[in-house]
Amino acid sequence: MGIEGEEGNWNFIWNHIRGWEGATFDVYVDKDITEADGKTIRVAPDGTRFSKDTKVATVSTDALGVAQTTSTLYVGDYYLVETKAPAGQYFDSNVKIPVSISFNGKDYIGTPGMVDRFDNNRQTVKVVLPKLEELVTGLDSDNKPVIGKQPGANKTFGLYNNDPIMGYPKGRNPLLPNQGLGVILKPNSLIRHYTTNAAGLIELNQKLPAGEYYFQESNAGENFALDTTHYYFRVADTNNDSVVAVDLYQKDANGNKVVLGEILNRLNPPKIGTTATDAEDGDKQLSLEKEVTVHDEVAYENLFTDRQYTLTGTLMNKATGQPLKDVTGHDVLVTKSFTPVTTKGSIGLDFTLDATHLANKDVVVFELLKETVADKEVAAHRDINDKGQTVHFEDKPKLLSTDGYPRRPLPMTGETQIAIGFFLSLIVSLVGILTRIKHKANKKHLNTKCKGIIVSNLTKK
Repeated sequence: MGIEGEEGNWNFIWNHIRGWEGATFDVYVDKDITEADGKTIRVAPDGTRFSKDTKVATVSTDALGVAQTTSTLYVGDYYLVETKAPAGQYFDSNVKIPVSISFNGKDYIGTPGMVDRFDNNRQTVKVVLPKLEELVTGLDSDNKPVIGKQPGANKTFGLYNNDPIMGYPKGRNPLLPNQGLGVILKPNSLIRHYTTNAAGLIELNQKLPAGEYYFQESNAGENFALDTTHYYFRVADTNNDSVVAVDLYQKDANGNKVVLGEILNRLNPPKIGTTATDAEDGDKQLSLEKEVTVHDEVAYENLFTDRQYTLTGTLMNKATGQPLKDVTGHDVLVTKSFTPVTTKGSIGLDFTLDATHLANKDVVVFELLKETVADKEVAAHRDINDKGQTVHFEDKPKLLSTDGYPRRPLPMTGETQIAIGFFLSLIVSLVGILTRIKHKANKKHLNTKCKGIIVSNLTKK
């Protein structure tokens, strides 16, 4: 046996370049062997009649793979049927190997019959690895995922040899001196990758040399924890069956065999979180307008990129814990379907509503995530006390214009700026004029002459 390929893609070559010891064959007469008269069946000294399909001898191969008989055989046609093969090889007892003994007229003896070559086939090893994976079947009363199990399809495992594999390295000829067996594959070499089918199974059917092997997972798929456990099996050359089924087992910390447990991938369940804000300015304070928009940015992780999801957001009245009603009495909710490009990301929901009746109210956004096709809930965020999910509406409405919307300052234009400048200049001029008038009035009052007669109280003059 040899090997070819490369790491992760090794192929064992079962070339028969040396003889197998221990193969056993029965020899049968293929056609009646008769005396010279052509009618009488020959009988050996031990009484064996050489009639068609009579067993007349048994031979076994030696160390060189050669089998020969010392029994008395007459000239004629025979066939061999294998009854035993070397351990680990299989044979077909229905196969007849023809051989003839001819007459040498010169020496008047029979010429030995020869079988040019007969090869056995390496038996096939069958191993079945059953893989399971967790899945979310729904949500419980606390909005936590309920976990179930299903076959784990599309999981990749590597097959490794735990023992060194012996064979004939490339270039060696076992028929030459000092060209014997050597290590062709060191322990813990990756032989090949295998992937579970839709039923979650790896069904290995391969010709393998004797020794211990193990499977180890290399790819668990999106959102599953990788299973690094070694799942062992042993190939032993003990029989000649064409297919040998072997069982998987595990080992404890001391290397002892233990019963095979469940081969299960743990799921990282979907999660969502949210931040609710005023869509206009990004804060958490909203005015009591006829039309406001609450923006809800929903962050998610552990979603599958090959599945469609439906996200539903509902506005809740924090004071009552009930869905918020719009002015028409209906729940305020938004639904959006999407297929994520990556397992982790975010998606936005916008709730537009008439808020004129929501003075001094706290509103909380609840979210529910479902798998669209399976129609099952996989994640939810429903915390009435979560500040991140909450926005607050002001306690007083803004001044409204005649159309019912808040008065807002007019945008500043060039003409507006000119008009404002003119009125400011006019006001300044008026203030200046009034100041000068007052100043003159005060000055006139101070310069006024007073005429009169001074009278003394003593003289009255």
